[in-house]
Amino acid sequence: MPGLSRRSFVASLLALPACSVATDNPGETLKILDGSPAPGTPAEIAELEAAILALGPEVDPEEAARAARASFKHTHDLAIEYQITDPALIHNTMVNMGLKPRGLCKHWAEDMERMLLAEDFQTLTIHRAIGALIGVDHSTAIISRKGDDMYAGIVVDPWRDGGTLTWIHTIEDTIWGWEPRLDVLDRLARIQAREQGETIVVYEAQGIDQRCLDVMDPDAPSVPLNSPEGLRLCATLIASVEDPAAIAAGGAAISF
Repeated sequence: MPGLSRRSFVASLLALPACSVATDNPGETLKILDGSPAPGTPAEIAELEAAILALGPEVDPEEAARAARASFKHTHDLAIEYQITDPALIHNTMVNMGLKPRGLCKHWAEDMERMLLAEDFQTLTIHRAIGALIGVDHSTAIISRKGDDMYAGIVVDPWRDGGTLTWIHTIEDTIWGWEPRLDVLDRLARIQAREQGETIVVYEAQGIDQRCLDVMDPDAPSVPLNSPEGLRLCATLIASVEDPAAIAAGGAAISF
């Protein structure tokens, strides 16, 4: 589904369709219920495939087709796993209350990124971005031609339409003001440190994020990189497995 207008998007967040709740038993196959998001149609998949292929002549047609199929398939599979039966903000509230397992925008972005990266594309790159609209922070995955930045890519966002895939070229998705995720997290960490009057070690965003992910327990919660505590935790984790001299070379102490 191409991108929504601001009015349509806000309406989709506030609308409450009649629905049933999927089973909570992890050993039982979740069923598609009335009110649950429908899977992508062949026509919708073909439309996204064509858009990905049009990103540039270097894009492998097989990878464009596979990326389109995967985007719709993973959206549908995750909607079932997350027990999506409501619009986005209502589902967010249920997750925050512990009534649903996952389904915040960051969950969608994390899982879509992970699943798309598992495809091991050679001519496409998967990005992560963060944006905001009327006080609502948002995260998404973005597909671009290999070598291009996220602004030349296509947003693949299942969250905003309640588990139905919205895709739109990044430069056209102006309501969110997308920025690279690591740039946003680095800026937030600096702001929080400045407000607290702390001296912390600030690393290059890409380096500290990737190294933290490399040494973290995969079953542990995500490292909160958008806080001074998160940066210190990252440094501790990295220092436990890397040469301290190399860590010192990766960042510089900054006083705020």
